[in-house]
Amino acid sequence: MLDDLGLRAALEWLSDSSSTRGVPCTFTSIGSPQPTTPESEIAIFRIVQESLSNMWKHSLATQAGIDLSYLPHVLQLKVWDNGKGFSAEKYLDLPHNAQSGLGLVGMRERAIIIGANLKIISTPGEGCTVELSLPLS
Repeated sequence: MLDDLGLRAALEWLSDSSSTRGVPCTFTSIGSPQPTTPESEIAIFRIVQESLSNMWKHSLATQAGIDLSYLPHVLQLKVWDNGKGFSAEKYLDLPHNAQSGLGLVGMRERAIIIGANLKIISTPGEGCTVELSLPLS
């Protein structure tokens, strides 16, 4: 899908698939799409996919969203939900051999590989937001 339709359409498809899985998910895109590397697009797609998968499995969310913004020199992405939230630090600081939290660690590693900044913001009872910022050339 990424090769044929591009990142924007692939993320919109993920948003639609969330809605069919029972959690309505809005998709917004601001700005004109700017080219990124295929590796960056794959990593971003997988980060969003993992964010939504975690939401479906754990959050008890009733609403979610994917917001994609192409700014002059940066691609910004936000994936959010209104679920039960969690202590993000607890999972991000786990050793690599721990079983839980591997999805979050993998998201962070994918972001590092493409030179993006990733923040996972969550507090118990307040949902979760994943923010990614990728510099564009």
